[in-house]
Amino acid sequence: MVQSPALIGVTAAAQLLGVSAGTVRNLEARGQLRAFRDSASRRLFLPLDVAQLKAELDAEREAQARKRTDAPAPL
Repeated sequence: MVQSPALIGVTAAAQLLGVSAGTVRNLEARGQLRAFRDSASRRLFLPLDVAQLKAELDAEREAQARKRTDAPAPL
């Protein structure tokens, strides 16, 4: 029997991403994070999806930080 992966809620996803629960809801609304709904309409996420988004967000933050440190100093 194949077991389905465990799903996590908004709060757990927010903690893993290092953002607020509202930001997780916004990420889902913008299509950046796929959500499933349970019978009570709560948003649930695959941990793998959250981990992949975290890697993308971390890479974006690192690129932005590099741009700031590579920028020439103002005269």
